[in-house]
Amino acid sequence: MLKECIDHCGNHHKTCVGAVTSKLPFRVIDVGVDGCEPFLFETGELDGSYFTLSHCWGGMISQRTTTLNVDQYKQAIPLESLPATIRDAIILTRDLGIRYIWIDALCIVQDSPEDWETESAKMATIYGECRAMIAASRSSSSTAGIFHDRPKKHGFRIPDRVLETASCPVYATFTDLDLAEAQEASPLAKRGWTLQEAILPRAVIHFLDGSIVWECLAMRVFESGVYESLASSVTRGSSSLHRNSAGTEFSAADPEYQWLMLVEEYTRRQLTYESDKIKALSGIATAYGRDRSDFHVNGIWCGNQDQGIMWQAQARGPRFVGHCTTIEYKYRPDGSTDTKNVTEMMPRVTTGQSGVRRNADLESETDKPTQRTMVSMQLAPSWSWVSVDGPVVWKYGFHTGGVSLLINARLDPAPTKSYYFRFDCAVLFQAQVSRLEYSSDSDNFTAMGEDHQPHELQGVALEALPDVPKPCYLIWARVTQDENRASTDFGCLIVQSNDSPTGGVIECRRIGASWMDADAAALIRQKATSCGIKLL
Repeated sequence: MLKECIDHCGNHHKTCVGAVTSKLPFRVIDVGVDGCEPFLFETGELDGSYFTLSHCWGGMISQRTTTLNVDQYKQAIPLESLPATIRDAIILTRDLGIRYIWIDALCIVQDSPEDWETESAKMATIYGECRAMIAASRSSSSTAGIFHDRPKKHGFRIPDRVLETASCPVYATFTDLDLAEAQEASPLAKRGWTLQEAILPRAVIHFLDGSIVWECLAMRVFESGVYESLASSVTRGSSSLHRNSAGTEFSAADPEYQWLMLVEEYTRRQLTYESDKIKALSGIATAYGRDRSDFHVNGIWCGNQDQGIMWQAQARGPRFVGHCTTIEYKYRPDGSTDTKNVTEMMPRVTTGQSGVRRNADLESETDKPTQRTMVSMQLAPSWSWVSVDGPVVWKYGFHTGGVSLLINARLDPAPTKSYYFRFDCAVLFQAQVSRLEYSSDSDNFTAMGEDHQPHELQGVALEALPDVPKPCYLIWARVTQDENRASTDFGCLIVQSNDSPTGGVIECRRIGASWMDADAAALIRQKATSCGIKLL
């Protein structure tokens, strides 16, 4: 089935033909033929056809490429020494007549920060130009493998008189596979790095629980024989983004909405190291930006920053708003350690919390990992969704329209390249602000209204509790109407600052957001003061 799909796709699908032959990544695995060991091949960017693999590591992979074995792997990689998922992917690639496959654990030198930075920056091209991506969807670790015993299905035997030529008993089973549901339930859909791996390729081979599915830009084929044409479906957002996550369709006419929805899904996934939060989305951002003359800074596009900063954290949790420095403890074979300072290589921790943490993916206590002690960190400015640990959403209506109330909003310093990350970047603008009072009893804020009475805020979502001695303010940021213009809602940022808004510019950090209807806003907004804001 898969061979037929690959041939049909390559010969008949204009939307997919670009991946049939393309420039190979810097390193690939040459899978060879039966009886020959695969080996690491540095391509010199030759043209060719290759697969990629999307999989969960589930712990440290001992048979990974390092500075110590890279030359050895260029000669041969013993197939039987590889964990089952990687071994199965190589065998599958070989059986399907594709010569090369790119696998992160083998094609990036894992203990070389320089090589990792260089190669991880190419994800948009590596996954976007592959012939197909093998998705080990149901495998939770590299040792689980791609091929599994099928779960027993209820069915019935077809009578021999119906199939007179059958040489063995034939059974019919019911197929009720929902691809989107199966993907969402898979271990692969829970990892942050795998989102871009699922979106960027032109074709994906899904290995699900009990079924294999071929999906390219033009068709979806189930092993049960069900065929779905995708040619008549809506255009899936940017032309550089080849597919979207399970069950989600986007319109090319609304790329801003598309990006925010991608971020929502991405933040529901898990990362072992929060410092990877921008890097693991870089491939999607690169592809997305090919069709835009815009700057991407700290997870938000400058052309859409007024909407971009209106995210809502779904729960309070760790904030990452201090400069990141760690002490790394490396184990030597004799059990002793050496130490060095490492930047942006920390596991998930709460601000202010310190101590040794294990890599969240490691399963076995015998896999003695590098251990890190947190000293301090800053992962992102407070206005960026990258600064919170956990899911974020954009309230309905505040990601698809409305009018910004922020005047002359701009970044400081101004961006110098299309995609970059700076934790010291601020948003400058002019806005109306209202003074807030926080009550720990009600866990809410009040603002003085035009009637000289305190009024509680509506729709408050805090990502961090306020530092009570410091004053809090409400920034009136955005106004939107429903489709029938029957109701008006205001979106506001809740910030905390040491400065008083009596003139000049106040520096503040975001701690939450609030949404209120026009009636509730009218009383409070009348007492607002206009001033300059530097949102850190």
